[in-house]
Amino acid sequence: MIMEKEKQIPSDVQLLARWVTMLANKLQYHKMLTQSDAFKQAHLTRDLLTALGEGEVEFTYRKEDGFIRKARGTLCKGVCPGYDSYQPKTDRKPRRRDEEDTSYCYFDIDRNEFRSFKAENVMNIDVIHQLDRHG
Repeated sequence: MIMEKEKQIPSDVQLLARWVTMLANKLQYHKMLTQSDAFKQAHLTRDLLTALGEGEVEFTYRKEDGFIRKARGTLCKGVCPGYDSYQPKTDRKPRRRDEEDTSYCYFDIDRNEFRSFKAENVMNIDVIHQLDRHG
């Protein structure tokens, strides 16, 4: 009998799965989401961060004050001159993330500055414009 070769899960896929699980746990235990909702938000956040790294994304999230924000952002060079030329302040001290922190930054194309959203407040990804790096 010939044994099938064990399927190896690529390390980047393992890392993303681990990241989603860790974020879902934070959302469930610190933000009091149900397990199902925590995993949905973790997957949505992963998809958003991935898309931001590949081009321009239009997405919607709820701000801390309860208002709904439609944003247009990126984390990808070549999409927005403001992002490409952004120089971080040298006198800024690094921010230490605590165990309950679920916020992530993005470059707001319309406001030409960095902003952030919380994973539990992401509502949807509206439009993704991937940067064509082959053309």
